Amino acid sequence: MLGSWSLGDYGHPQSLRWGYELLRDGFGIPSEKVYVTVFGGDEQVGPDLESLDTWRELGVPVESTRDENWWSNGPVGPCGPDSEIFYWTGDGPPEGRPTTDSRWVEIWNHVHMRLERGEDGGLVPLRQVNVDTGMGLERLVSVLQGRRSVYETEVFEPWMRVLPTLWDLDERSLRIVCDHLRSSVVVIGEGVRPANTGRGYVVRRLIRRVLTVLWRGDESRSLGDLPGELVGSGSVRGFCWRRRGGSLGFSSGGGGVVPA
Repeated sequence: MLGSWSLGDYGHPQSLRWGYELLRDGFGIPSEKVYVTVFGGDEQVGPDLESLDTWRELGVPVESTRDENWWSNGPVGPCGPDSEIFYWTGDGPPEGRPTTDSRWVEIWNHVHMRLERGEDGGLVPLRQVNVDTGMGLERLVSVLQGRRSVYETEVFEPWMRVLPTLWDLDERSLRIVCDHLRSSVVVIGEGVRPANTGRGYVVRRLIRRVLTVLWRGDESRSLGDLPGELVGSGSVRGFCWRRRGGSLGFSSGGGGVVPA
């Protein structure tokens, strides 16, 4: 995930302008293939006119929505309107709007974190107004490389090329295994180990999902089949994943087996 923060510094309109300039001038994304959405208001909060006016000044087509353009950190806590930037992925000239045509794909979200929701559901202004943006790396790459799917980009190329030679998987299963394995390799390479809590629990769930898919067709499949091209020869390579009495376990160079 790519992103940026403004902690009490520049405002939301500036974030929108910089974001649009980066996409248009920095990455060369055609302005005619960009559409944005803004918060149109509800019973508690009025429409996000500040963002609406900013996009209109920039000459970008904009659509007002409701729930789709409201960000929150949960039932209580910081929240606020957001503005989502979409890219046209269809053939031919752009048509429709983000809420009516799925060929408009979101690539960047700018959150105006200016309110706090209390236990009673009421909203009060935050003492410090912040901006939080998030953009998917793989999705941006797919746009820049003109691919219809992130799995067709060079980011996933080694996985999508090698895994079909190891295991016979349908397209959906192949994508699940590629995505989860790639994420696992990155996290384990950073020193995180499967565990029952915290970051380790994330790795544990990722690996369990991979093996659940693999073992549906053949329980003899093993992550030990993975070549060094995908997992390297370091800490990741030292892990072995196998069944123990019908459950999943992992072991490293120490020889111990830990339930995963």
